[in-house]
Amino acid sequence: MEQRSQEGLPGPYYLTAPAGAGQNCLTANKRKEPKVAKYVVSCLVALLISAAIADATTVGTVQLASHGNWYSGTAYISGDGYTNTNVYTGLYSWTKTAWTEEGEFTPNHGWCVDIPQNPGTPYNVDDDIGSAPVHTGTYGPGEQPMGPDKRALIEELFGRYFQWDYVENPGSHVEVNEILGICIWEIVYETYKPIGGYDLTTDDTGSSTDLSDGGFYVNSNADTATANSWLDSLDGTGAKMPMRALISDTYQDFLYPIPEPLTVLGMFLGLGSVGAYIRRRRMA
Repeated sequence: MEQRSQEGLPGPYYLTAPAGAGQNCLTANKRKEPKVAKYVVSCLVALLISAAIADATTVGTVQLASHGNWYSGTAYISGDGYTNTNVYTGLYSWTKTAWTEEGEFTPNHGWCVDIPQNPGTPYNVDDDIGSAPVHTGTYGPGEQPMGPDKRALIEELFGRYFQWDYVENPGSHVEVNEILGICIWEIVYETYKPIGGYDLTTDDTGSSTDLSDGGFYVNSNADTATANSWLDSLDGTGAKMPMRALISDTYQDFLYPIPEPLTVLGMFLGLGSVGAYIRRRRMA
């Protein structure tokens, strides 16, 4: 298979998928991804709308195209049909082509939730990432909604370690986005552990070969030491990052963070203050 590389990223970029798995979120082409600054600003509107419909978790729909692992790393992983398989890890990207309601504010990036499914379109936009992953099929115990406890762990993971520069300049943050990605898979596929106990080098049974319980682990080529230290720090006391999920019964589910309402509001107020200052200077 052709080996592909991109400036600032290691090559090759390929994987060997399980038989019958087809192309999934880990196997698409690479190209340059648009900046996401406009997304951060526009989220204020979406979040204000969400406050008015807080009881609903599905807040819109979105259609995606031009899927790609343009800023992904690679690692050898085992879990959910894969055994010591070289896969893309980290930030996954797409182009938004159509939407309804708050689907308009979907960014052009996210992290994969369920390993084997293909990306597609359309998606429901869900305020509750605990509703992911969902689909019809027989991929194993990991392919169930993660629920509120695992949701809280992932929100704390991003609250402690995510920075907006990771998605605004993804080419400079391939490794850290990869660490976030394998942490998500570890939380989703392993048994819930409220304080520590996650280990990306083995599955729940302590085995590195038996995944009959739906476990997950990384064989090689990823920073599991840092990932394990991040997972061990999740004790419920850290700040939680607001997040959303793109959910489909048929296609790969994704997670992505959204800005805090007050942070975005402060940005708007700051821009307004700058504008007022410039107008006063011009009038002077």
